[in-house]
Amino acid sequence: MKDRKKWSIFSIVMAVAVVAIVLSVVMMNLPIAQSEPEDNHVRYSYQAVSQQDLAQKMSIQSDIHYGEAYPMGVSYPETSSQKVNDQIKSFVDSQVEQFQTAIASSSSDQSTGSSTELNIDYELSSFNEDIVSVLFHVRQNGGDSSRDGLTAMTFNLETEQRMNLSDFFQEDSGYEQYLLDKVQHSLQDQKVLDKKEKGPVSVDQLQNFMLDGDQITFYFTPGSVADSSFGQLQVSIPLRLMHSFSYFQFDDDGTSVSSQPEAYPAVTQPETPQASVGTKQIALTFDDGPYKNTEKVLDLLDQYNAKATFFVVGNRVEYFPETIRRMVSSGHCIGNHTYSHKRLDNLSPAQVSEQLTKTNEAVKEITGGYVPQYVRPPYGFFDHNIKTIDGMPMIMWTVDPGDWSLQDTGKIAQGVIENAKDGDIVILHEQLTQSVEATEIILQELTAQGFSFVTVDQLMDK
Repeated sequence: MKDRKKWSIFSIVMAVAVVAIVLSVVMMNLPIAQSEPEDNHVRYSYQAVSQQDLAQKMSIQSDIHYGEAYPMGVSYPETSSQKVNDQIKSFVDSQVEQFQTAIASSSSDQSTGSSTELNIDYELSSFNEDIVSVLFHVRQNGGDSSRDGLTAMTFNLETEQRMNLSDFFQEDSGYEQYLLDKVQHSLQDQKVLDKKEKGPVSVDQLQNFMLDGDQITFYFTPGSVADSSFGQLQVSIPLRLMHSFSYFQFDDDGTSVSSQPEAYPAVTQPETPQASVGTKQIALTFDDGPYKNTEKVLDLLDQYNAKATFFVVGNRVEYFPETIRRMVSSGHCIGNHTYSHKRLDNLSPAQVSEQLTKTNEAVKEITGGYVPQYVRPPYGFFDHNIKTIDGMPMIMWTVDPGDWSLQDTGKIAQGVIENAKDGDIVILHEQLTQSVEATEIILQELTAQGFSFVTVDQLMDK
């Protein structure tokens, strides 16, 4: 009995051993499953961001120089990232330095009345709240040459890095050739290249790009990919076409989505009060705003029951919507100071129209209907024999305290008070702290002298 039990145990152990050996042999001969390579690259999820929302997440910085042989109007964005801001400022500074070097080494006349100017303006776009693109427009007149340039930069505000095209596409996916072919076909469709002509587009030239919603746009300087007579060119390609080899991620149904902000309600403009008969009238005008300082100016005007005229720069308007709305609701006049503070005498009629129209449209959108009726040319450079520009009356000035060149609040105020007379138009710049402080002195002293402060349209109706 005992021998039979031992034999049974031995049989079971042998059976288990045989099964284990068989399984081992089978497993050794099975093909090893290949795991998918891990994609550790960050995916960028699309999120539509309106221009209004984008502007409110940033601020605009401006540096405008007057009274020099080379006036400059420079604007650039300031983001939530200091590292990104440093990169943007480095680019802007390099453009200013290049311009100043060109002027210094120029053999041409650089008198104030010449066409010399540096103007830097920009456009913003985004793929989502973190991936933001900036397109700089650089216009240089003066030196021994003039140029119009475009430089695009794309930043990741979360990582605080500037991004290259390769950051958005899978390596060795052939994306470069795909994009080159798309650009080629688009240029042919635009009729800037012959169908049989292979345009000299290179991968290096694709680095000047912006992410604009769910598309990517490439920019080309005159003469770089087609005859220079076609000017600056651009090509836009939907990002959704590249989902198989890019890191762009779209979670919707494939329909292009745009984030449209709610329209601003119309601002109610109060009836313009008539100045008392026999009252001396004077018009304070403020150029280059709006700025944060503008709210202080509006407070002072309210305090003295005074009205004024603000000649605004269009590219600043969307950054200060409530300030613009307050101007209108308080009964002040808004004038047009162009969209990007460019010298109008350097522009074609079509370009002048564009500068004025864009500013009018920006003000109209924010106020719900108010449209500026008057224009003041930047730097005062224009033919003063001309009374209207693009159908808008041109408003200059009769009293200029030169606040842009003075740090002394008292001297600015004195320059206005000592020269003020009935019917005068005073020019000031509200971005200057000393000018805001001088405004309070001017309001106090001239009110005591019997002046009433009116808008330019009230003055013209006198």
